[in-house]
Amino acid sequence: MLHSNNLNIVMEADTISKNAASSKSHTSSVKKMLYLIIAGIVLCGSLSAQSELRGSWVGIFKDGRGLNPPQIREIMSVNEAALKHYNSGRTFEMVGAGLLGAGMITAVVGVLTSKDSEYLNTVAMCGAVGLAAGLPVYIIGRVKIANSVRLYNAGLRNNSMSYQMNFGITPSGGIGVTMAF
Repeated sequence: MLHSNNLNIVMEADTISKNAASSKSHTSSVKKMLYLIIAGIVLCGSLSAQSELRGSWVGIFKDGRGLNPPQIREIMSVNEAALKHYNSGRTFEMVGAGLLGAGMITAVVGVLTSKDSEYLNTVAMCGAVGLAAGLPVYIIGRVKIANSVRLYNAGLRNNSMSYQMNFGITPSGGIGVTMAF
């Protein structure tokens, strides 16, 4: 009788150790699947994450780095409407800056070189007209450039890569995670 109890204890201990080993392998499999899911999400996020442009009155930036006009045109070439707004805005900005510069120079030269008030008034008025015409044109250009950045970023959001993850029965009949791009 004592012998059968020992045998039962040994069999129970063997069953417990097998269950523990099975539980450990199951836990290990779950951990592996979680790592794969996390890696898939990170991979999809990095594939679909195209950096948005950020515009300010100072310039246009991508990933915190300032861009020059040829770089901006190259980046915006994928979005025709944004590129069109940028090009026209850049034209307005340059014309407005030219008018502002010419108006300021004319006004300063008129004030510094004139001795009589009639000449001063004529040159100063020409400078004031240049300033008055240049400022709105320059602002229109900056607004058009800001709109081009908004259009480009909206296009990125609309064309972002979508994906779908499912857990369940795979097409081959197994159980696992499927990801559709």
